[in-house]
Amino acid sequence: MKSAAASQIKPAEERELEKVAFYRKELARKRKIAEESCKIALAGKGPTAPVAPKHMTKPEEFKFETDARIKAPHPPPTVEEVKDFASCLRSDTGKQVGGIVGMECFFEFVQKRYTC
Repeated sequence: MKSAAASQIKPAEERELEKVAFYRKELARKRKIAEESCKIALAGKGPTAPVAPKHMTKPEEFKFETDARIKAPHPPPTVEEVKDFASCLRSDTGKQVGGIVGMECFFEFVQKRYTC
């Protein structure tokens, strides 16, 4: 029994030699394939000019559903509608702001703030 088991077990040196032989065969096979491929590549035509792509489909205008909701732009204001900013500040329109006229409210705030 020992002789049969001993014959199946190989020393590490023999296993390494088998691996080296296997890799040499693989390298020789791959070199042959690469050489054949190189011959084919050298025999072929050189690079060609780029070809313009062909349009396979017709381009169609895309319609957004929200386009109908867009309102027409407002016309520019006329000279009559444009008001002088300084004159608007000095005019008393009498609008109530929080129950007190705007400028009066400001003056009351200043008086309360800076008087003790």
